[in-house]
Amino acid sequence: MASTTNKVLVMINGHRMNDLNLGRYNLDQFLGVDIIERVEFIKGPGSVLYGNGALIGVINIITKKGSDVDGTYVDNKMRFYPGNMDYESSVTWGNKNNKLESLFNFTFLDAKGDEIK
Repeated sequence: MASTTNKVLVMINGHRMNDLNLGRYNLDQFLGVDIIERVEFIKGPGSVLYGNGALIGVINIITKKGSDVDGTYVDNKMRFYPGNMDYESSVTWGNKNNKLESLFNFTFLDAKGDEIK
């Protein structure tokens, strides 16, 4: 199976996440949705500004800051599908002391996924 993830540059808070050797980013890596503030997408070739891997576009995921959460946030979700159930649980903690901001997120996802027959 061919992959085109080496043609889209993925950044988190402006930091390049694509592999420097192959130029790919593993889209199966899970980032807790509770800490995402916004997602920016720039269409079209961006290699001039961002280097290799930005042929189709650039995705920049901006996360929240510790002061945005300011405490502890716990979230549990259960989703029911015909013959299937997904469970997601996350704990997010954020704090700001003077000039230091801290943000911690742990997300657990248990999903059966599609069955290939």
